[in-house]
Amino acid sequence: MVTNAELESQFKAISQDYEGTKKTLDQLLEKVESMDEKLNSVDSKLKELRTMPKPIIGEAHDANKSALKST
Repeated sequence: MVTNAELESQFKAISQDYEGTKKTLDQLLEKVESMDEKLNSVDSKLKELRTMPKPIIGEAHDANKSALKST
């Protein structure tokens, strides 16, 4: 037969495990949400880059040469 004290001890251990698990899950959720925000930011920047006009290779090369000469 299980005593009342043993049941209370088991309940306390289970409660502590639950609280520890809940805390860990909350921390993981915060990290996932933070990563999701960063991914959304990166995705937005990529979309902006896709809509930017592409430079003509010759013009970009000339601009780089001019920049190098001025240094």
